[in-house]
Amino acid sequence: MRLGQHSQTILSRGLLTALAILFSVAAQAAMCERAYTIRVTKNFPPYYMTDESGTHSGLEVQFARMVMKAAGCEFRLVIRPWRRALLQLEMGDLDILGVASRTPEREVYSHFSTPYRREVVGLAVRRMDLNREIKSLEDLARMNLSAVYLRGAYHGPNFANFEKTEAHDKAFRPVTTVFDSVIALQKERIDAILTDMIAMSIYFDDQGLDDVLAVHDYVEYENNVHFMLSRKSVSDGEVHMINAAIQQVLANPENPFARWLPK
Repeated sequence: MRLGQHSQTILSRGLLTALAILFSVAAQAAMCERAYTIRVTKNFPPYYMTDESGTHSGLEVQFARMVMKAAGCEFRLVIRPWRRALLQLEMGDLDILGVASRTPEREVYSHFSTPYRREVVGLAVRRMDLNREIKSLEDLARMNLSAVYLRGAYHGPNFANFEKTEAHDKAFRPVTTVFDSVIALQKERIDAILTDMIAMSIYFDDQGLDDVLAVHDYVEYENNVHFMLSRKSVSDGEVHMINAAIQQVLANPENPFARWLPK
């Protein structure tokens, strides 16, 4: 009789485990009945690139594909300017946006995934200007230098305060894409670009500009980045599912951000 009870216990546990797995798979399948829309930008190497046929590539695209595959979800990549992407995310017309810093303002309308890499924001300058002693953004105004930055992007809490100052108005102006400003930097029409230092450094190298342009030692901001997921179109359960998929990819040796893991 004791053996029978033991066998029943094992059988019951086995059935419970099987049912848990079944329900988990069913729940994941149900959450992935629709394809997610994921924002990409046309040209922000090494993270985003688009060839003449419209095919998207780059480290962020590769990572997003790996996450969606791990989650078992279909997705569609859509090109959106940064500012428009934020508005569409808020309205629920866009599901996922990558390379995002976490802020209280954005948390009102967006979930944030677990962090998946680091970003470093600093100044791109002409190589001959690398020896300029820049300890703060105010120094650019003091030196009568001009700089640009990506409109709508987050450059850290210090920059948010700096935007309210006269020094900002004197030295800085926003642009819709920083890479279009590289020629202006090269031709000395501007003196600096406040931007992602990793991306810009690789861009200079790929374009054969690293002999004349470089990133300055000054670092404005260093932070973890996340996926933003629209609160209007992505449920809490879906966020948990995508976070689990991110953790799987972070542990994968083929993770394209293995050198820049979050801290």
